[in-house]
This record gives sequence, structure tokens and C-alpha cells, in this order.
Amino acid sequence: MDTSTPSAVPESVDPAVARRLEAQIPPDIRRALHPQLWPVLAHQCARTPLAAGDLPPLAAARAEYADERRFWNEGGPAMAQTTEHTVRAAGRDVALRVHRPVAGVPRPPAIVFLHGGGFTVGDLDTHDRIQRMLAAHSGAAVIAVDYALAPEARYPQALHEVAEVVAALACPGSGLAARLGVDGSRLVLAGDSAGAMLAASAVLVLRDEPDRLEEAGAAPAALAAVRGLLLYYGAFGLADSASRRLFGGPWDGMGAADLAAMNELLFAEPAQADDAVLHPLAADLAGFPPAFIVAAELDPLRDDSEALAALFARAGVRVDYRRAAGMLHSFLHFGRFAESANEVLADGARFAAACLAGAERVEDTERVDGAERPDDAGVLAGGERPAGTASLHDAKGLHDAKGLEAADRPEDAGGGRTGAPNEARGGRLVTVRPAREGDGPGIARVHVAGWREAYGELLPERFYDAAELARRTDGWSRALARADMRERTWAAESGGEICGFASIGPPRDADAPADLELTSLYIRSEGYGTGVGRALLDAAIGNRACTLWVARDNPRAIRFYAKAGFAFDGAQQADPDLVGLAEVRLSRPAQS
Repeated sequence: MDTSTPSAVPESVDPAVARRLEAQIPPDIRRALHPQLWPVLAHQCARTPLAAGDLPPLAAARAEYADERRFWNEGGPAMAQTTEHTVRAAGRDVALRVHRPVAGVPRPPAIVFLHGGGFTVGDLDTHDRIQRMLAAHSGAAVIAVDYALAPEARYPQALHEVAEVVAALACPGSGLAARLGVDGSRLVLAGDSAGAMLAASAVLVLRDEPDRLEEAGAAPAALAAVRGLLLYYGAFGLADSASRRLFGGPWDGMGAADLAAMNELLFAEPAQADDAVLHPLAADLAGFPPAFIVAAELDPLRDDSEALAALFARAGVRVDYRRAAGMLHSFLHFGRFAESANEVLADGARFAAACLAGAERVEDTERVDGAERPDDAGVLAGGERPAGTASLHDAKGLHDAKGLEAADRPEDAGGGRTGAPNEARGGRLVTVRPAREGDGPGIARVHVAGWREAYGELLPERFYDAAELARRTDGWSRALARADMRERTWAAESGGEICGFASIGPPRDADAPADLELTSLYIRSEGYGTGVGRALLDAAIGNRACTLWVARDNPRAIRFYAKAGFAFDGAQQADPDLVGLAEVRLSRPAQS
């Protein structure tokens, strides 16, 4: 944590509210809080709690939680359709809410979302904006599960309900997927806090203890259907840790007494907390589906996520780990003020889309191994960046590269693959991750080499010389120092060396048929045919609608994009910045 900055509440906060926050929050945590959280904390502190009336304490707490979350659920993406359903699971009628972000897709894959709330509060409404964000950014349907709460339904009721809902979705004989209109063979399990714990534990139940379920025979199909996990700040088995000692209190409802009270309500017997399926940190993690894991830096549960990410990586599971700097537990709710929440929801959704697009499991996908370098695992919106730096589009020449030089090989075009380990680079594993500061020189080298390999004699030598490399290095370094949510870059890395990159941004054409443009995608020639190109494409755009420009005389790139669903949309131009090089625009709709 940063101990050099002032610990005072910002002057923008009402003085009376500021005094209350200073009395609550220790100085070291105030220093470390992200600036985006101060408006959140000020709003929460100034808010008038819901009058409890004659409600019993737990009912009053649930009503207050629901009332407080209404503010945070306002706005967000609009859905094409939202429907309500019920399904019988673990002896109970469980309510489901299905969000569809796109109309006219008959059987989309689905993200099964499990809300947080310490197993005692929360429902389909309290996390509705989070659900819609995941749907909008993934293109998948989101199925929210209103599992039973404690203490009325103690452990393991909620876990069994979740596992049986997943089994019912995956089993055609149940008819649930058909009734909901989704593809039950392509699922991602997602959850925040208690929901993240349920998601990970449901995989363990389906794999290791299917006899717990009413329809145990459906467990293998359910396990095969789970293509990925989105785990936001969950508890995964640590009884004690540095983060549990340092963080949590009345400012976030995550103090030691709060956590102990949740356990008392959840477990009828203390020994139930030792159930093996609640402790993925102690489990054999080999064969788990790929996982996107997010921790909040100032959360007592932070170390649970960090340890799980590291153990997934050790077990060979593809994992993308993020630590949200300066954030508190539950920050996903605060997207109206905290852009970091929107960032990790969008990135998680894109991760889910890539998992759902292909048929592979962990054995033949790349690892996105942020767990080994948690502080470098991705640029979160609102992070500390130098002011006045150029955006990707501002730096001339960075995003006017219009083609991908990729081999016309099945490995580069196989139906949404996220890429196999790149044997062409000495058999070393290739990591696809968000680009970060310090990647500028490596990306520039690939960029210049990619132009030479793609365009060769079509462009003058000055496009490939040392001066051009220096210009691109400077431009990329400045661009990557700027956190701009509209423009993102991913890097492919092998053995510490960048071997490819892809960038996206808003479309530069007024008549663009999509609101996203793939502005560049290049890999070194030794990576052709290894799946790295498709891995970068999947990471950058997922299954979203997209446009791109490509040199008309680059048939290899055009074939590559055609296999990913792109087609010529009629637009063409002679680019004056590229000495009149003839280009055509390719577009594709959102992919189901």
C-alpha cells in the first residue's frame, strides 16, 4: 500500500461525512484507497438507512441491503429480453432470471451468475446491473440463480441448488436449456464473493462428489459443459492470511466479526466449514476450466484469490488474475462511480466469451498466467498513469496497420480456439495478456516486422527502418501509459519476449456497421499457424460485432479473418498515409 500520500479524506467530500469516514477507516487504508472510491464511500456514508419498522433483524438487514443496492443498479446496459423462470433443484423451486443482450440468437451459450451477500442477503435484483454488464460484454445469455439463503436454508442447500441447476442446464433430458432457449452444453460459472465460492465449489461437487446430487448421472455432462469460471473476490479456503489481518471493517462490512457471523448463520455445525468442496485451495485443481479471477487490493479475502490463481497456474489451468488497486470488497456494484468495476466486468465477460467460443478444455488452451505477476496482470481503468499522454489513435501510425499476416492453417481458424502452446517458438508456452507499460519496445518491434512481412515491397523502405522503429517505440510507450477504456491492446508473450499483439478501439468510420474496430493484429512470422493469431483475436474482440481494414493485396490475412466470420462489407479506400495502398473493410456481426 502507498504510505506516501495523505490520509485525509478529499476536500470534495462533505466535511461532516469526511469526519465520519476518518473516524471509521484507518489512515493506511485511506491512503491506499483508489480515488474512484471516495465518492462511493461518501454516498454510502451520507445515505439514510431504510427504516426497519417492526421487521426482525435479519429481515431488516435484507431490506436495507436491497434498498441500498437500488441506487447502484440504476442504468447500465439495456437487454434485448429479460425473462423469469423457476426450476426444481435440491428439493426447492429456484427462481432464475435470464438476460439476453442480443435479439434473434436462438440458442446462445450462457453465463450462470451467482450473487454475493455472505449467503444471507442478496437476490436477483441486488446484482442486476452486474448481470447485465456481463451479458452485454460477452454476448452470452446470463442466467442468474436465486439460491436459498441462510439461516433458513443452511449449508449445503445453496451449493446443491447451484450444482443441480448447472446439471439440469447441461442435461438435454431435463428440458431446462430448451425452455430457457440457451445452449446448455456451453456454460461459464460466474459469481462475486459468496457467489464466487459457490461457483468454484460447484465444480468440485460435480467432479468429486456427484452422489450428493439428486441426478448424479448428469454430473459428467454438467462438468463438461462448464467451459470457464469468473471468480470475483471469493473465499476459497484460507482460515487466516495477511489480508484477513489487515483489511475489513465497518466501512465495507467485512470485519472479522462480520465474517464470523456469516459462518454462524450458514453452518448448522462448525465442522461443516471444513467440507472439502469448500476448500479449492486444498483440492487437486488439474483439469479445472479456465478461470478469470479478480481480487480487491483492500479486501480481507484478497489472499484467497491470489493463492487460488497461483495454484491454478501451478496445476496448468489457464488463469487470468487481476488485483484491483485501491478497491474494497463488493466494488463490482459501484460502476456508476468506479470505472475499475466496469473494467473487470467487461474483461471477465470477454474472457467468458473466448471460453464459450471454442470446444477446448484446459488441456489444449493457452494459460493467461497473471498469477505469477499479480501487480502486472492488467491495466485497470483509473489506475495511476501519467497525464497528457497520447491515446492509441492519437499516435499516428500505431493503428493504421490494416492486416494480419497469418498462415492459412486450420490451427489459426478453428472455430473460436484460444490457441495452443506455440511449438514454433522452441516449444515454450505463449501467454496472451493485456498489454502494460514497458511493452512499448516489444510491440513496436513486432509492429515493424509485421509490416515488412505483410506488406513487403508494397511500401517504401522508410516504413521499416530504424527511425520508424524508434517512432513506433515512442508512440506505443506513450499510448500504453494511458488508461483509455475505449482502446485496448493485448500482447502475446513467449519466454519473456513479445511475439504478437492486437488492438481494438471505437470505429473510425462514420458508416461503420459495428461499434468496435480491430485496429491492428500482428504476430511474428515464426508464430504463423500456431494458433497465436486466433488467441489474440479472441482475447481482443471475443464474439462481438467488429470491423477492420486490411490491405486488398493481403489474401492470407483476408482468409484468416474470413474463417473468423468477417466478410467484405463494400467499403474500400486508398490510404494516403500508406502511399495510396488499396484497402478493403471487413465486418462481422456478433457471433453466437
